[in-house]
Amino acid sequence: MKKNRKIALSGIMCALSVMIMLIGSLFQTLDLSAAAAAGLTVVFAMVELGGKYAFSIYAVSSVLAFLLLPNKSPALIFAVFAGHYPILKAYIQRVKFRWIAYLLKIAVFNLFFTSIILIGKGVLGLEDDLYRFGYMVYLLGNVTFIVYDFALDRLVSFYIHRLKRIFDKSFKI
Repeated sequence: MKKNRKIALSGIMCALSVMIMLIGSLFQTLDLSAAAAAGLTVVFAMVELGGKYAFSIYAVSSVLAFLLLPNKSPALIFAVFAGHYPILKAYIQRVKFRWIAYLLKIAVFNLFFTSIILIGKGVLGLEDDLYRFGYMVYLLGNVTFIVYDFALDRLVSFYIHRLKRIFDKSFKI
C-alpha cells in the first residue's frame, strides 16, 4: 500500500476510534466497551499498516478523545490501556515461552489498571465503581482482561483468515 493511502486510512481509523469512544462517553455504561472497541482500530492498523501507523493512530486518537469527549472515562481507558495494548500484545506474544507471555500480559494489565484507577480518581476526579480500589475490582478486572485477551486473539485470527482477503480485494492492496 502506498504511503498516502496508509496515511488516509490512519485518519479514518482515528476518526472511527474517537466516534466509538464518543458513544461510550454519551452512554456511561458503555465506557469500557467503547474503549475496547476503539482499540480494534489499532488492531486493524497493526495487521494492515504495521506498528508505526498503529502507534500513530493510538496517539492521535488518545489526544483527540481527551480534547473532544464530554466524559473522559473512555478516553482514559483507551489512552492508558485499550489503545496501546494491541501493540504491546503483538510483541509480548513473540516471547518463546507461552506461560511467561501470559504472566507478562497479566502484569502489564495490572500495572495499567492501577494507573487507570489512580488517574481516574486523583487527576480527573471520576467517581465510578471502576475507580475504587478493592480485591473484587481487581479480581473482576483480571477475569475480564483474560476474556478480552482471548477474544482479541480470536478476532485477529478471524480477520486474518476470513476478512483480510475481502479487504485486500476492496482496496486493491
